Amino acid sequence: MSEFKYVGHSRPLTDGGAKVTGEQKFLGDLQMEGLLHARLVTSPYAHANIVSIDKALAEQVDGVVAVFTADDLPRVSPSARNKLMLARGRVIFAGQPVAMVVASNAAAAEDGVDLVFVEYDPQPLFTSMRDALKADAPLVWANGSPGETDEAAAHGADVGGSSDAAEPSNKGGENHFEHGDMAAGFAEADLIIEREFTTSIVHQSYLEPQSVVVR
Repeated sequence: MSEFKYVGHSRPLTDGGAKVTGEQKFLGDLQMEGLLHARLVTSPYAHANIVSIDKALAEQVDGVVAVFTADDLPRVSPSARNKLMLARGRVIFAGQPVAMVVASNAAAAEDGVDLVFVEYDPQPLFTSMRDALKADAPLVWANGSPGETDEAAAHGADVGGSSDAAEPSNKGGENHFEHGDMAAGFAEADLIIEREFTTSIVHQSYLEPQSVVVR
């Protein structure tokens, strides 16, 4: 018998039945009158200046309602929750949205994406974290990452840790976590093994991509 309340005990999933039987409704199942579909034009480059965006042919596709670029959006200071919704002037990662095609159906939106032509001027880039952190490395955000103060607050260190803020750099963040008396533990240890570990970004495994419907 487990001494824990949850660990070691089977718990029913309230939504499990609907998911395994296919009855669960997802965003793609919603049908609304006048529903429009949006698809993004994304950058194939990790770092490049945007020379021009030609959306003329995309706007002529049957079913396409509008094609938006950063120039069509209000110039507002991006926060941690809406960092540069569409790239303005340059891209800083592969896959960064550059334009958005809105259409009456998904197929037209996808056709429109294929007809948005973006001219890029590729810039030097770093393929390793160590190179990006060198003292002479060009800064991705010379004046600091937009919304980095909000981001630090949203993803602060847990109890027992700390989060360091520094001058603008290519470092996205730095957290130090401690638990217990480390010095005493090392002093009592018969053997100390020190290693450096690197892990990939980990995100939740959704059954559907993050999506939204706006009325």
